[in-house]
Amino acid sequence: IVGGGIGGLVLALCLDQAYNHPEKDGAKSDRKTSNKLPIVVYESTSAYRPDAGGAIGLYANGLRVLRNLSARHPDLETLLDDVRDGGVDYLFRRWMRHDGTEVAVAREDELLEGGGDESLGSGYETPVPDAEGKRAATRHRGGAAGMMTSALGMAGGPAGFESGLNSLGIHLSTGANLTRLHFKDGTTASSSLLVGADGINSKVRNYVTNPLRSDEPDFVPEYTGVTCLMGCASVPRIRGICFPSSATTKCHACYYPTRLAVKKTDGDEEGEEAKEEVHEQVFQIYFPSPVERPDTWRTLTPDEAKDECRTLASKLREDGWDEQFLRPLESDTLTGVLRVGLRRRDPLDCWHVGSVSDTAPAVLLGDAAHPPVPYIGQGAQMAMEDAGTLSLVLAKYCPLDSGALDLSSFGTAMEAYESLRVDRCRTILGASVELGRTQQRRADSPLYNAWRELTIKAQVWAHGTLPVMRPGAAFDYEKEALGFLRGFDEKEG
Repeated sequence: IVGGGIGGLVLALCLDQAYNHPEKDGAKSDRKTSNKLPIVVYESTSAYRPDAGGAIGLYANGLRVLRNLSARHPDLETLLDDVRDGGVDYLFRRWMRHDGTEVAVAREDELLEGGGDESLGSGYETPVPDAEGKRAATRHRGGAAGMMTSALGMAGGPAGFESGLNSLGIHLSTGANLTRLHFKDGTTASSSLLVGADGINSKVRNYVTNPLRSDEPDFVPEYTGVTCLMGCASVPRIRGICFPSSATTKCHACYYPTRLAVKKTDGDEEGEEAKEEVHEQVFQIYFPSPVERPDTWRTLTPDEAKDECRTLASKLREDGWDEQFLRPLESDTLTGVLRVGLRRRDPLDCWHVGSVSDTAPAVLLGDAAHPPVPYIGQGAQMAMEDAGTLSLVLAKYCPLDSGALDLSSFGTAMEAYESLRVDRCRTILGASVELGRTQQRRADSPLYNAWRELTIKAQVWAHGTLPVMRPGAAFDYEKEALGFLRGFDEKEG
């Protein structure tokens, strides 16, 4: 697996469960090591910093994959809880104007089976416990990836993680139905099945789309004209996700808490313990930038972060943005500030190569196959759904034989995988593109802005939240896959 982001790590865990621990209900496997599937993840990052890569939203459809792993893998019973415990549940989502006035507010539980009875007033009461781990949450991307890397080490099977190897890129060659990876540091590796989970600039995708000329990029992702400045600050924020948009400029933003730690101090002389909540929030501010700078996508140094954040805060203040949105930018506690140019490309129609004998097999998942824009919070969820689905179809059609995959039915497995995933990803990520366009258009016309606000209010009143969000969060990848595969086998038979 090339790429140790969320999708690649979840796939490694899913494959380890499906092939090396196939017993139900977490029963220990007595399968001999010689007949276990060796799985290796290759990642360019040497180590995951907890605040690296901004934050990741975790919605019910992605969390289902982790919940299934926790229930079925004997060494990963606490995986779901461990990933969620490092973050903060969303209680609500709120649409606001840049001046701090509210357009609409929705309970986050409405994305599932309907909201609870908790208040959305000034108290923001804590809802009933989320025992099944369904409620949306957020946490640092680096922290989540680090947690999953640790889980891979605890999985008790022949699964490994190699970091820092492809920092200068990889070269692919094939022969005897094996793919050989040549890393620029001189390291090599071979694989009977290569999985590309290496993001929007995927090198594996180049091989999938053109196996004979895999060193040539198949397509340069298109810059959308929007740049995002994102980072963290230890500034208090209530437990919800907030979307302020400017009606006069094409700037819009997203704010949400990522940490609600409790610091314990000595109590008074009666022995009572005093507690101090330490809050942290993430900001993501999107603004038009017609030309993408060569250094757009990178982590800023502390001095650069301070300068750019304060310059942006000054511009937003001139536009009338409320101080609650500016305080994180001007905080002395800034960490993990990134400048990201948003790029896009249409999802591929074919995510694999190697259905014929003269080409070594490879398959894509996540951003390598369908890079998203971030307006709907489903990029990581799509990668996790891909991982869960891919492990299901491989385990069904490509059995293990003496520690190696029998790939004689690889083409059938890929037909099922792409049938399940291509249209699903195109629909969800297309909705994200459209949602981003509406955010940009609000400043074009006061009439359009008024219509958009009225639409948001009406949809929240009628449906409890924006309907565009529900097809993402409410989806059950396993139920969909198993139902499809029953019909697929009947058709093939």
